[in-house]
Amino acid sequence: MRLMLGWRLTPRQPSPRPSPTGRGRKRRADRHVCEPGNPSSRLLLRGGLGSLLLGMILLLAGPGGAMAGGQGPAQPLPAGRYVRQAAGVVGQGFDVRDLHDTTAGPALFGTLFREYGGVEGLGDPISRAFLGRDGCAYQVFQRVVLQACPGQGTRLANTFELLTAAGMDPWLLVVHDIPAPREGNAVAFDDAIAERIAWLRDPAIRAVFFRAPEGVTGPWSVLDAINYYGLPTSQPRHRGPFIVQRFQRQTLQRWLVDHPTGLFPAETIVPVLGGELLRETGLIGGHIVQPHAPGQSAGAPLPVAAGFPPVPGEPLPHPPIAVPTPEPAAQPALPAAE
Repeated sequence: MRLMLGWRLTPRQPSPRPSPTGRGRKRRADRHVCEPGNPSSRLLLRGGLGSLLLGMILLLAGPGGAMAGGQGPAQPLPAGRYVRQAAGVVGQGFDVRDLHDTTAGPALFGTLFREYGGVEGLGDPISRAFLGRDGCAYQVFQRVVLQACPGQGTRLANTFELLTAAGMDPWLLVVHDIPAPREGNAVAFDDAIAERIAWLRDPAIRAVFFRAPEGVTGPWSVLDAINYYGLPTSQPRHRGPFIVQRFQRQTLQRWLVDHPTGLFPAETIVPVLGGELLRETGLIGGHIVQPHAPGQSAGAPLPVAAGFPPVPGEPLPHPPIAVPTPEPAAQPALPAAE
């Protein structure tokens, strides 16, 4: 049996007033019914708790790596910020604003950016806000993708399910040592949560998962962690110089040795930049990744990305890479924690 659940788990801090982003509502597991064919907002449990998410702080494409964010100040805007750091064009960047009148409904990207610690929590923006062909609004950051779908509020999208739909799992394994997602045995929603949490077998990765990320203040619960990272979709795997574990919305690496260029010492937990993976693989590109002057997005209609989110079997909209189809050797999972 396959159980398909769209989901937004709980708010970080309960509030008597509803929050359009979903983080101020009463603590509960919200089982959204998702649009068929929208891989960016569903959770597959038994029979394929699919691939799902990534969002992150370092993209280790090679020995050098690159830290996310932190290169310049953000500029205040009405209902948001303008961030220059990741645009690659001197003096230009991307607006991160609350958008109240999109065809997808309110897209409170500025609010969620602030609630998750800004650049420290989500990375720099690397795209404009845009509309996908599924009717949802999106904005891509270095670590994650924010998404607002009709009637579902604003939340983190399932970045890794997007990569799986685009056929990128073999490439992720060969180029970035990110394991493919595996199926679980649970059928019920609560059982699936318990099963996946039990996959947190690496003590250091487990500790980071349950700790509030940098830039986030206030209480941090298990459900907050699931909202931010997603549930594990692989067990910890030993891949060369690190232990890696894939989650629905992020992938974490625990380095076993010092980084070869001195970026960090052994035992550092390094999240991978999921949004950058979308750009690297060609899932986003063109006008939506072109930086702009401060406030330029105000009053302008959202651009439409006709090839986003991806559909299995379709070519990439901006193909910059050749995707290998390897037959990798199986990597053993770590033994269960005592």
